[in-house]
Formats: sequence, C-alpha cells, structure tokens
Amino acid sequence: MGTSMSIIDDIRSEVDKIAQERNMAPDRAFGYWFIEGYQDFSPEQAEEMVIDGPWDHGRDAIYYDDENNVLQIYQFKYSEDATYVQEAFRDIQRGLKAENEQNNSISKCSLVKLYVVSLSTMDAPLRRILGTTRGVVRRWLDNNGFGDVDYKIEVIDADEFRRLWDRIIGINAWLKFKQPPIFEHDSLFGLFDASGLKDEIYNEDLLAFNIRKYLGPKGTINSQIEGSLIDQQKRSMFWKLNNGIVCLCTHYGRPTPSNQIEFRNLTIVNGAQTITTISRYLENNPLSEPIWVFVKVIKVADLDVTFARELTRSSNAQNATNNKDMRAIEPAHKIMKEWLKNEYRICYIFRRGEKADRDHVSVTMKDICQAYVAFYLNAPYVSYGTPSKIFTENPNYYPFIYPIEEMKTLQKTGDRESVRLFLLKRIIPSLMLKKIREFLKEETLNQPDQTKWKSSAYQILWLYNEAFKQLGITDYEDIYIKLDACIDNSILELYSGLRDYVENAELTVPTTFKSLEISEKLSSRGVFVNTLLRNGKNKISKVFTE
Repeated sequence: MGTSMSIIDDIRSEVDKIAQERNMAPDRAFGYWFIEGYQDFSPEQAEEMVIDGPWDHGRDAIYYDDENNVLQIYQFKYSEDATYVQEAFRDIQRGLKAENEQNNSISKCSLVKLYVVSLSTMDAPLRRILGTTRGVVRRWLDNNGFGDVDYKIEVIDADEFRRLWDRIIGINAWLKFKQPPIFEHDSLFGLFDASGLKDEIYNEDLLAFNIRKYLGPKGTINSQIEGSLIDQQKRSMFWKLNNGIVCLCTHYGRPTPSNQIEFRNLTIVNGAQTITTISRYLENNPLSEPIWVFVKVIKVADLDVTFARELTRSSNAQNATNNKDMRAIEPAHKIMKEWLKNEYRICYIFRRGEKADRDHVSVTMKDICQAYVAFYLNAPYVSYGTPSKIFTENPNYYPFIYPIEEMKTLQKTGDRESVRLFLLKRIIPSLMLKKIREFLKEETLNQPDQTKWKSSAYQILWLYNEAFKQLGITDYEDIYIKLDACIDNSILELYSGLRDYVENAELTVPTTFKSLEISEKLSSRGVFVNTLLRNGKNKISKVFTE
C-alpha cells in the first residue's frame, strides 16, 4: 500500500531535529524519536533504554517492565528500503538470544515483546519473513525452557505512522453474513462468520485502532471465549454468549445473493480478544461450519482519524483509556491551545504530527503532564519511569491536570486573571523542567559515566516545589517572570545536595529515581530536606526578594 511522502518527510524532519539538538546520527535519533514520541517514555528513560552500538547484539533498545514482567527489545531501521529492513528480523532474533545469555532476563518474563520499527512498508517478502520469525522465536523459547513465556512481534512501519497521523488503514476483505445486515446511517449490524478473518489476525492493520491487543490465552476473558468454542452446543449459539465486535471501515458494498459483503480498510476497534481467540482456535481445530458473531461496522472517511479515535474510545467505554492519542481528542486541549496562544504566545502541541511554531515558545501535552505530576502530585518517579500511567484512569493523575468542567466554566464565565493563573500552574513546571534538563545536559557533557544523572530531572523539579512551599513563594506571575533567573541561580545547589544524598545513601542511579522510596525518604526527613535545600533556598529567596 502506498505511503504519503508528507508523512515520511515529517518524520525525517522531527528525527533531524533530535539529531541536531543531541548531536547524534539520524539513525540513532530515530530510536529516540520513536521511544519518546510514539511510546511516551521520558527522554531520560529513553537514554537509559537505547544501547545501539557495536556491542548491542541485535538490541537497539531494551526495556524491562518490572510491574508486568514484560521484556521489550527494539530494532530500528531508519530506512524505506524493505530489503534492508529484512535484516531487522534476523537482528531481533539475535537480540533475544543475547539478552538471555547476558542478563538472564527472559526467565523473569511472562511476555516478550519484540519491536521492528522502520520507514518501510510491509511487502510480501517482509510478511513471509515475519511469519518465519514468529515460528523461530516460538521454537527457541520452547527449546530453551521458556515454554510458558508468551511473545509478540510488533511491526511499526510507514503505514502504521501514516495511520496515526492522517489516514485510516485496515484490511480489504469479503465477509459472509448469516442474513442481510441492517444498514443505518453509514453503519451496518448483523451476524457474520468470524472464521472469515482467521487468516488476517497476524495482519497489524486488522487491529490498528483496537485499544487492547490480544492478551494471550491465559486471561479470564479469552479462556471463557475458548471454552464456548470447545463446547459444540455453546459454539452453535456463540453469538448469544459473546458481546460481539465493533469495526471501522472506509467502504462497504451491498450484499451479494449469498450475503457476502466487500469491505475496504476494515479494522477492529473493539473485539480483538474475540476474533484472535477464535482464529487461534481454528488454527488447531479446523471447522467446516461458520462461527457467527455479532458485528457493528461504522463507515468513516479515510482521513478522519480524529473521528475514528472518538468512535474507538466510545466503543471501548468498559476499558481503561490509556493512550495519549485518545486523550488528545478531548476538548480540554483545544481550549488550552487557544488560551496559551492568546495569553502567552505559547504554541501548545497536543496531537501527533503537529509542528512547533518557530517564532514562539512551544510546550507539549506530554511535558506539561510529566512536569505537573512531579511538581504538584509528588510523583517524580512516575514522570520519569512510567509516564504512560499519567494518561490512564487509574491512578487518577490526568483529571488534576486537565479538569474539563473547570476549564469550561473558566471559558464561559472566568476572568482573564483566573485563566492566566490556571495556565501558569501548568506551564511553569514544564518550563522549569526544560531548564533543568538543559543544566543536566551541560553538567554531564562528554562524561558517559555521568549521563545517568540526567534521570534526576524530575526529582529536582519536585525539590523546587518543596523550596517554594517552605519560602512561601505563591505568586505565579512573579515565578513566571523570574523563572530563568531562579533556575540559573539555584540549580547547582539543589543538584549537588540531591546527588550527595543519593551517593551517601549508596542508592543506585537511575533505578532509585523510578521508585517512590526516595521521595518518601526525603518527605519523611524534614530536617534533612531543609539541610539539602538550605543553599538552594537562599539563592531562590534572593531572586524573589530583589
């Protein structure tokens, strides 16, 4: 499928910007761009993850999710050449073996996720190699004593980026219905034979807009679905026992005499567990009879990604919405963008693919969220280690940052002073974070063994809030005006104090900054915090009293 060159050009432009800002090769910058922008890791976490070099053994980046026991290994190919990208599938296999030999991390996993990321488009040879790689990985896991470890290979290609930025992409398929479906307002409803999708479950396009991908056979929901398939009596009335699926498409035709309907760009937004479980069951248990499942298919314009995301979220109301792209469709961000432009001439970027205005300071939704959570909500470890949690519904960080009802009230009846105060509380921490990052970059420049201290950025930001509270500094307009001077005059003292504490306590960096423990220790030892902050507080106080 062809890919709009504007998408590739935009990606290359963003990658080039990272390469220039961080003085690195574009192919290396591509990895950072993906990890930070696509997967929402913090820049500090991304620096820890990327290991690309002569000794990476097929691992361009690694991340181990301790909370869920998931190992993630990445291969990046900054190229549109599909032949070159074929190497990534061989490299990712080497990476898996090397990770086991060097770190023995697979034994701790319940799931291994292997990512192949490129600017190419999946052609027929790549799809064949993907299928072969799946078999090789499964056999290797089984033969090395990891039979209980599940795995998934995620292919992120040009079409995937295109889908996220400006176009709906799914599969083209003919599906059989039990009876002619009901057609209503660009939608259709009916019972279709789910076995017609069994050969498409490994096609990423089929599940492109589904919030939750396949969770594996061990989950409660999927084991119940499989149980209904095994029982012949239940299988005959499967559609009565199952909630059905919801799909989007860009076109559907009229039923043929045998109730076959053609769909273009068909993609599932709710029901991945149902379809994948059915398809995997059929791989081992071929059936001649159909498996009827209720389906709702909504037709959308091929460029209306925002509307597609709204439909996706509403169709998944029972699931936690944990995707920054889903949050970006909420009305709070359009309000925020207008306010920041009018009041402070700041460009607010909240959607993927938006470009910063070169003539104005810019802030992103992600930076505002990470800084707010570290500064006000006492969770710098979340901002650094697991920022994706900020966009979930539990824990409930996000509504504190973007309280939509309060914003709507301010929009209707609030005065300018109230609007400015609301904005300042959100942009000040993010602007401070930017300054802190600049300091840490300079402080660790050309010192590879010291770059780990960049991970302290969010903890330092938290210390600034502690200092402001102790000094009684609450005038946000004054803080905004004097922000640069405040950071420039005091950050060395705060950084040095924090570093002395961490080293004297023999804590491990950067691991300690991913944990609640350090914040709790500092919070519970008020005398120590006062000592740590003393020199910094004196410098801060001078800035705000002069």
